[in-house]
Amino acid sequence: MPPEWSDIRIFLFVAATGTYAKAARRLRVSVATIGRRIDALETSLGLRLFERLPSGHRLTEAGQALVPAAGRMAAAAEDFLRDAAVADARQIPVVRLWGQEWEASFLASHLPDLTAEIGGAAALEIIMAHITPSLARREADVLLAAALPAGGEMISRRLGRMGFAVYGTSDYIAAHPAALTEARYQDCDWVGFNADHAYFDTAKWLDERRGGLPPQQRCSSANVVLDAVRAGVGLAPLPCWVGDKDPRLVRASTVLPELARDIWWLVHPDRQAWPPMQRVLDGLVALFRDQSAALAGTLNSADLS
Repeated sequence: MPPEWSDIRIFLFVAATGTYAKAARRLRVSVATIGRRIDALETSLGLRLFERLPSGHRLTEAGQALVPAAGRMAAAAEDFLRDAAVADARQIPVVRLWGQEWEASFLASHLPDLTAEIGGAAALEIIMAHITPSLARREADVLLAAALPAGGEMISRRLGRMGFAVYGTSDYIAAHPAALTEARYQDCDWVGFNADHAYFDTAKWLDERRGGLPPQQRCSSANVVLDAVRAGVGLAPLPCWVGDKDPRLVRASTVLPELARDIWWLVHPDRQAWPPMQRVLDGLVALFRDQSAALAGTLNSADLS
């Protein structure tokens, strides 16, 4: 009996994540279901696809040999569904844009401008996640990335540069004059990330300046950090496009060159020429061009010198 496509899709997720548990979370099914479907796939193929290890599941040589073809099947299945949606005049094609928290928030806050640029050519789905999805497996259509991948065949274009500065409320800074000096790192309260997110650039930057002393307030997401700073409990490095437009916040530093990061769009080569995708990519270029000064933090005439 030939294998089912749904089992091949599960095979790809286990291959990508390395464990049944992680694949189950990504697919929102039980671990037992993952195990049953992999067993069924191995039986139908007459091949052992994974080695069961204490740390997870590792592809066998046979499994590794099948990954490229399975990836092509996933891409073809996604194309089939997209073309079916386009063929139905009642449906607008959907383009999924992925970014980490600040990039996704930037897109969401500028959706009116972006949708106006697109002109109804596609509906947009904004995905926020810390795990980068695979373009090859069609887990997203466009990635907004702060760095280019080391290898691969992705098409990329630089969109702009996101600047960061230290922000706090006017009341907090008035009560803590050290916030406007280099003494801020030891003499002021800070809002940062918890240990699970210590790898973030802003978390590492703050750790270096505080000599390893953790921030007084620790949060699990960027937007919670923003809310805590707005509440007046301390300082935090924030994107300038966020801090400058918030009437509750003021800059306590210049734009921080060590935290500034480029933003690129990345797409898979076989999707770039898709007309709805091209409209979205052109819309992104126009949006980032129009917002370049606000994004970089050069609009704030009160920037400290």
